[in-house]
Amino acid sequence: MVVTCFKKRSTFHKFPLESEWALKSRQKYGKKGTRKHISKKIWNFLEGYFLEDDIDKSKRFTTTSMLECLKSKVDERELDENEIPKLQTIQVWIARYLEQHHQKMSEKSIEASSNSHDRRNTNTIDQSSKNLIAKYLVRNKNK
Repeated sequence: MVVTCFKKRSTFHKFPLESEWALKSRQKYGKKGTRKHISKKIWNFLEGYFLEDDIDKSKRFTTTSMLECLKSKVDERELDENEIPKLQTIQVWIARYLEQHHQKMSEKSIEASSNSHDRRNTNTIDQSSKNLIAKYLVRNKNK
């Protein structure tokens, strides 16, 4: 349907859109909040794969290896197949998590440098992050 509009001096101008084109019910794009989110369980697995690199540099995970590990969890019936994110989603997650991880580490290093006169403080920061990673690995090996 083409709507014609009158302009000055009685010339016609054809409006290219249908009437009611701006109604929300006619919207063709996805609704906000309807996209699939990464579950907390998947988040924990991805975080463990990411942090495992800090402990053992030889066990570096790529996005494809993380995806394969998640798919193996489906075979072990720990995860549901529809929970597994796409490869691109994992890449975006890594980029975001890496940014957050660097931010946390820089905050810790600033805190450590401000307390550099007390060496025990820097050792407890390093030890606490190692303990966190070790607890995660032990928890996942038991599953």
